[in-house]
Amino acid sequence: MIKVLLVDDSAIVHTLIERVIKKTSPDIEVVGNAYNGLEAIQLARKIDFDVMITDVEMPHLNGLEAIAKILEEKTNPIIIFSGAGKKIADLSFQAIELGAVDIIEKPLVNNYSEFEKIIENSLLQKVRLFKDFRVIKRQKSTNLDFSDYTKKHSAGHQVSKKNIVQKISEIFKLKHYPIIAIASSTGGPQTLKYIIQSLPAGFALPIIILQHLSEGFFESFRDWLAGYSKVPICFAKKGSLPEPGNIYIAHSGYHLIFDKNGRFDYNDSPPIVGLRPSADILFTSLAQIYQERVIALILTGMGQDGTEGFYHIKKHNGFTIAQDETSSILYGMPKAAIESGNVDKIINLKDISEYLVKLSLKEPVE
Repeated sequence: MIKVLLVDDSAIVHTLIERVIKKTSPDIEVVGNAYNGLEAIQLARKIDFDVMITDVEMPHLNGLEAIAKILEEKTNPIIIFSGAGKKIADLSFQAIELGAVDIIEKPLVNNYSEFEKIIENSLLQKVRLFKDFRVIKRQKSTNLDFSDYTKKHSAGHQVSKKNIVQKISEIFKLKHYPIIAIASSTGGPQTLKYIIQSLPAGFALPIIILQHLSEGFFESFRDWLAGYSKVPICFAKKGSLPEPGNIYIAHSGYHLIFDKNGRFDYNDSPPIVGLRPSADILFTSLAQIYQERVIALILTGMGQDGTEGFYHIKKHNGFTIAQDETSSILYGMPKAAIESGNVDKIINLKDISEYLVKLSLKEPVE
């Protein structure tokens, strides 16, 4: 039995979640109900639970403060179940920063059928996924500490800054420069932050990011990630070319593709296995247009999005990379790609940024 600690200031939300659990999920039970952050901290100390579900904006003590405190003492996974207004979405990514494992958009409570569908098909599925997951215990600080990693790699990047500036200047003169595409799902925001914050200013190639998220969270995701990046980040704009020294994020609600001139385009064809944008569609379109110039990565995530796209990239002589099992929060997407036989390089998260820099400078890599 998976034991859930449920934290939300709405009694209706508690009732609806428990009703869906009783109706559809005999393997899950709510063992504690808290209605603000203070109650959550107190209950987390008293009861045995596997997963915590929480809102982020609550009275007395909000979800962020509760998450920070609980993860100083516990290693249980925490799932954010919250509305997607800009303010709440921003808070949700701060919760990811603190150690929450995933964000699920909470629909309006007045649409009971939609609400219950999200609970059954998304929220409770994530509870099952994370039931055995353990978060690295936090220090008594609200800041994540990447200092050792940054110190280790920033010196090397600083030394090669002149090379990077020279390289990006050379690349702008080229008609055919490489292009990097990254796909990630569950666990992706944390993983992408780890990679992006360690890339040097003036990174010499364009990067396209496709992250599976609920539709209302994309703007906050871009803003949050941009706060850690030395490389400019923006949404991929229809009709524009991916240019060196920029990071582009695929918009929600549409599939990101490329026109015959290599410019960004979008289509509204049906979701692929519930996903739009889809990494399979992005990678396939990239392979058809950019061919051997494509460098594609699949990071942590559930399912197998991107695996078919990797087939097309390899067919056109592109280069494919998958995150290894040890450093993946969820190994589903990388595992599927690796098992397909279409992966050139399997790599640990801590090595990805340095590897991309070497590829961009055409330095030798293993």
